[in-house]
Amino acid sequence: MFQKNIYLKIIFLLLLFIWRVNYCFSDSVLFQKISDFSCFGGYSFVTNYDDLASVSQSAIKFLQANKERLLSEGKIGSKLFKDDQSYLNKTLDSLERLSVLTRYSKNGEIDWKILEENFNFIHWSGDQNAALKHKVKLPDGSIRLTKYLVHMSSGSYYKTLKYSCALYQVPYDERDLTDLEIKNKKNDLIRLKYTKQEIINGALEKQDVKNKVAALVWITREDLEEAILQGTIVVKMPDGTIRSFNVHKSNEISYDRNITDKTEQKRYWFFREVNGIKGFGDSKKIDIKPNVCFAGDVKNIGLGMIIAIKYKNAVTQKDDIRIGILADTGGAFDENIYQLDFFTGTFENRDLFKSYIKQFPDFVEAYILFSK
Repeated sequence: MFQKNIYLKIIFLLLLFIWRVNYCFSDSVLFQKISDFSCFGGYSFVTNYDDLASVSQSAIKFLQANKERLLSEGKIGSKLFKDDQSYLNKTLDSLERLSVLTRYSKNGEIDWKILEENFNFIHWSGDQNAALKHKVKLPDGSIRLTKYLVHMSSGSYYKTLKYSCALYQVPYDERDLTDLEIKNKKNDLIRLKYTKQEIINGALEKQDVKNKVAALVWITREDLEEAILQGTIVVKMPDGTIRSFNVHKSNEISYDRNITDKTEQKRYWFFREVNGIKGFGDSKKIDIKPNVCFAGDVKNIGLGMIIAIKYKNAVTQKDDIRIGILADTGGAFDENIYQLDFFTGTFENRDLFKSYIKQFPDFVEAYILFSK
C-alpha cells in the first residue's frame, strides 16, 4: 500500500509539473513555446522603448480598471491560457515586467539575454485554414501583417459643399441611460436605426432628429471612410486648431468581410473628441503610440499581449525585430488568429503612408512574450 501511494504521488507531481509548464497552451499547433533562440541571431531591435513603456503602463491601468466588466461581457480572452483569470494575471505581470525593463534599459535598449531570462517566447503560427477562407495564403509558421494609420485631414465647423459628411456624437437619447436601459430600448435608439449610407444622405439632419444629435466636425466623404476604417482621425480646422476624434459606439451593423468596397459597408461609427490617439476601450481607452502597437483579435490572442515580429526590412535589407503590444481591435479581427494590424502613425495622405510601409513585408514571424 505504501509503495502504491508513493507511485501515485510521483504520478501526481509529474502531472502537476506538466500542467505548470504547459498551462498556457490550448492549441499546440498554433502556439509553441521555443527554447532555442538561435533563430534570432543577427537580428536588430528597432523598437522605441520609451513609447513601449508608455503603452505598457496605459494597458496596465486599463486592464486593472476594466478587467471584470470586459471578462463578464466576453470582450477579451486568450486561447493561450486555460482560463480567463490566468490570462489576465499573466498579462498584467508581463506588462509590469516589460515596463520595469524598459524603464531601466541602457541607452534605450534592452539586452536580448534579459528578455530570454524574463519571458517565455511562444511562436505563433497563423491559422492557415481560417486565412484561406478569406483568400489569404499564409506561409508556414507566419502571420499576416497589415498596417494602419491615423489619417490626418482638413475639416469644417459647418457643413459645406466640400465638407459634406459629419462625425456625429452618440445621440442624446441614450446619454443618461445605463447599459441595461440601452439594451432594453434598442428598438427605439436613434443610433441603431440607420445605415452609414442613410446617415450620409442626411437621415440625422431631418427635422425630427437633428436636435437630438450633434455633429462634431464636417469632413469629406473620403475622410469619413478613412475615419470609420481606422477608428481615429486627426482634423485640422480652418483656424489652425488640430482636433482628434475616436470611435465611441456604432450602429451595431457588423463589418462584412465579403464587401471589398469600403463605401458599401453599412456600419457607421459615432465618434467623440479625444486627447491623443486611442486604442481599445469604450469610455476609457488605451493610449497608443506609433510603431509599438498592434490591432488584432483580442478575444483569442489577448488584449495586452506583448508580441515580437521578426522580418527582413525591404528597404534596408537588414533583419529587424519589433516589439509591440496588442492594444486595439476592429471588426475584421473577429475570430482572426492569423493576422495583426501594425499602427504606423499619422499621415497626411496615402502616398506618404505607402512610402513608409515599404519596409514591412506582408507576412512575418510572430512571437508572443509572457513572463516566466
